[in-house]
Amino acid sequence: MANVAIKKGQKNRLKILQTADQLIYKKGYHQTSFGDIAKAVGMAKGNFYYYFKSKEEILDGIVANRVENIKLMLQQWDQQYPDIKERLKRFVLILDNERQNIMDYGCPIGSLFVELGKEDKKLQQNIRALIQVFLDWLIVQFRLLGKDNAEFLAKELMAKTQGASLLANVLADEQFIDQTIDELNAWIKRV
Repeated sequence: MANVAIKKGQKNRLKILQTADQLIYKKGYHQTSFGDIAKAVGMAKGNFYYYFKSKEEILDGIVANRVENIKLMLQQWDQQYPDIKERLKRFVLILDNERQNIMDYGCPIGSLFVELGKEDKKLQQNIRALIQVFLDWLIVQFRLLGKDNAEFLAKELMAKTQGASLLANVLADEQFIDQTIDELNAWIKRV
């Protein structure tokens, strides 16, 4: 019976985190309340506090989940795409796969990072892990290509994808995503 309770508790906790992640992405961290999350999950606010005592705790859980999911995705890419440049192109395709979300809400990582960075450096530090997991993977890819400037190339690619997300969203220019994907794929071919 204890295992069932633990599994149900883990399932509820994950549901809360996934729901909170989407609400925070769409509305913003500061505009999303405990009550908003509890209502979206369909849970009484009092029961909600059993799982999380603060929004900071929820954010920590969201970041941990995202980091774990990103790591799993990157491991799959490493296995699925033996060609390093194909892996890098797969990274660029995130722009295409997340196109509608980018157009509607901006980058899920960049938007949150900017919002929290203006007021709370501690919370911003938590978000940095999301960018760092991608950067670490990109650095490895460029090192595997024999590049001495792997860290710079990784940051350059990250900056170009983040910049494209920002501009496409701000300017409501979906075509810029396509142009960026084409340009970055050509850049990867030349690297």
